[in-house]
Parts: sequence; structure tokens; C-alpha cells
Amino acid sequence: MIATILFMAVQAAFAQRVPIPNPTWPLDSVVNWSVHRYQVPGDENYRLPSRFVWKVSGGMLYHDAEATMMAGDGLTDTVVGNARNHTSMFVRWDIGTALDTGYVYVWEISADGCERSSKDFGKYRGMRIKISAPPKVRFLANETIICSYDDSARVFLEIEGMPPYDIVYALNGETQNMHITSDDLYDWDGDGEINNVSFLVDGMSGITSDTVIYYQLLEASSGGVPGDILPDFPDHTVIGHVQPPPPQIFPSNQEVTRGHTRNYSLLDRGVNPQSWHWQLFHESDAMVYEDFLPNIDVAMNFDAAQYYWQATYIDNFGCVSLPDTLWIEIFNQPYIMFSDSTPGIKNCSAVSLIPDEVFEFIVEYYGARSYSFTWEVYDYNGNLVDSGELEYQTYRQNIIAIENNFINDELPPENRPWKVVITSAGNEESDVEVLILDSDIEGGRDERIIMIHPKPIILDDIDFAN
Repeated sequence: MIATILFMAVQAAFAQRVPIPNPTWPLDSVVNWSVHRYQVPGDENYRLPSRFVWKVSGGMLYHDAEATMMAGDGLTDTVVGNARNHTSMFVRWDIGTALDTGYVYVWEISADGCERSSKDFGKYRGMRIKISAPPKVRFLANETIICSYDDSARVFLEIEGMPPYDIVYALNGETQNMHITSDDLYDWDGDGEINNVSFLVDGMSGITSDTVIYYQLLEASSGGVPGDILPDFPDHTVIGHVQPPPPQIFPSNQEVTRGHTRNYSLLDRGVNPQSWHWQLFHESDAMVYEDFLPNIDVAMNFDAAQYYWQATYIDNFGCVSLPDTLWIEIFNQPYIMFSDSTPGIKNCSAVSLIPDEVFEFIVEYYGARSYSFTWEVYDYNGNLVDSGELEYQTYRQNIIAIENNFINDELPPENRPWKVVITSAGNEESDVEVLILDSDIEGGRDERIIMIHPKPIILDDIDFAN
């Protein structure tokens, strides 16, 4: 690329010696090996064209934009101005050393041999040149994963050199061109240097199968000077990955007693899982516990209430799966008792050996289910006369039915009590004690009385009326 730059005249000043290069000269930036044209207007008061002496440091002087006709010895040359008394020269910048700053300057000698003093600041018109290496470009990584729940991501390039740049790349095999100016550059990688450009890749939220997009850098240049595609990341693969399906929590311990440790595991650990994430939330959605193992042992020391587990995993693409949930309820220590809605019963002695009545009592349970309990029936002499058991119950109220085979025929004829007692209880948590309320109190909520009247006896004959 040929750049035309007009040197501005510097006001005359005098000193013992003029520094070369003059720090007041304007500063420009070029790419190493690029060719730029520099033009200087001479004194307009001369009728004949002047001679102009050109000098360069950090490059070579040429008469043409293709840098095929060297001017002078390449470092200095004297040329005659044109009809307007203007002069121009091409410089191919090639610093060739670790030094990255060069300069070019010129002074004028009139046709009749006049020139300013070498102590005159106004004699020399020049420009300081910041010389940058040809661009080097690469991707910051070789792969980007876009999980479908994120929809989009950016692919980052890093470019060393001086803008503007021209990049040629292939997108899924199709050649693309991109012109990059300084306004297009950002510090995307946060390293403090504004030398990154990005491609936005979006539209992944609706995919139903994994999608692959392939980028490949082909060419990089700045000012027409070819640069380098660095070998570490010359291409980049974008994978749009469908969000993994949820794991499956094993449906166990959904009702537990507070203060006891329980195990939760995954029936299905997921598709290509790499790590897991368990979170326990209160029913108000406040998180109270989390863990990162496929199977966890948790001390359920939380308040008695409703909670829910949420389990996810990260697959081998780094995407978070859909969640699976399991609701649980935490109870205080479980207990069992007869319901206050079914007090003791008064009834008559059975009139035959075949029961003709059933006495029903409601038993209430509070705690984690399922549960089992037993009961026994004692007669008025304390003898065991009946018993029963209900196992693996899931309703909090159960009815026990006791057949009326109670015979009260002892003398003297009076009401006599049979006692129904809850004798044992337990739930599916083997390490939990189920309290039988009032089991240490006579007549408490662990027992009910069936009061049996004696059989009626007619002692006198019928008195027939005459």
C-alpha cells in the first residue's frame, strides 16, 4: 500500500546543533517491509526547481512504489523538484534490527546554491517512524463449545502488528475476507492489550443435534505486507452442543427423620458425565446444602419442612445438564397414638361364640413413612386375648378392627373393662425410634377401653295374669 504524507514545515529556530531526528517531528507508524510515499513542498518563491537532499534511517529510498529503482545509495539521494518545486520519494521500511524506530528527512538547496544553516531548525523537514513487524495472527484457542442453553459465543483472534489488517479465512471451507481497523480491536482476553477481534456465533438454542463450525486462517497482511499465521492456533472449531438430558435421582428417602444421615444416589448418572452437582433447596427456594459427588450421605439436620433435591451434571463438553428433582419431607421424631376422635367403647357381652360386632379405633401416626405397628387386647384380669399388626402403612390414619368376642358372664354381674394397647411401632428408617405416646402413663393415648356389660339374666318366672 502506498501512503502519501505531507510534511509540514517547522518554524525556524536556531541552536548550536539541530538534533537528527528532531523529537518535534511528527511520529507515524508503518509495517516493516511496507513501502510508503513521502512528499515535501519546496519554497514557492523560487522560479526554478530546487534540489532536495533525502536521507533515511531504518529503510531504503526508492523512486517507485514497487521498490525496484533504488534512489542514490538507498540511504541518501539528491533529486530535483518538479515544476511546482515539490519533491517526493518512496521508502521501503526494513529495520532489520531490534531497533523499531526510524526516520526520514529532507532539506532544500535552491537552484542558485542557497540553503539554510545546519543550525537552523527550519532547514530539515522530517518524520519519525515507528516500525512494526508484519502482523501475526492466531486464534486464542482451538475450540469453543456453545451449550444450547447459551445460544451464542464469541471466537477470538489475537493480532500482533499495526492496523489496519486484512484477514482471509475459511468458514466451513468457504473463503471470507475481513478488513480490521483499530476501531474493531478490543481487549477481549483481558491481558491489557487492545489486540483482539471476535466472531459472534449464535443461533444454537434451537439445535436438536450437535453442530460443528470450522474456521481456518489463510492469510494476514497489513498495508499490503504479508504477515504470519502462527502455528499454535491456526484454526478453530466451534461445537454447538445440545444440552445433556437430566440424570435420574433414585427415588428413596423421600420422607426422613430430622437428625439422621441419609444416602441419595443416582439411578441414571447421565450421558458422558464428568462431575455432578447436588443442591438441596427449602420449599421457599433457599439453598441449604450442596455436594459434588454422584452419591452423597447427608445429615438431615434441617428444620422439619418440605425440601427438594436438584441434581445436574457436567458432561465431557463442559455443558450443564437439565436438572432432575426429588421432593422430600423432613419430620421430627415420629410418634403414634389412638386418635382423640375415637374414645373408649361401651357395649354388651357377646351373646354367642360367633362375633356379631366389630369395634373400630382410629390410630394416628406422625413421621416419615411407611410405618408398622402392633396392638394387643387384654381382658379385665390382664390376660392377653387378642392381638394384631399393620405393616408398611402409608396413610397417617388407620383403623384397627376388634371383633366382639368378649364374654362377661362372671358374678357378680357388673361392667368389666377390656384394654386395647398399642404395643410396638417402627418405620422404614431402621435407626429411628417411633414413640408410642403415653406408653408410660396408665390410661394414656396408647390405649383404649372396651367396657363390656354382663349378659342379661331373667331370674323370675313370668307371672301370668289370671
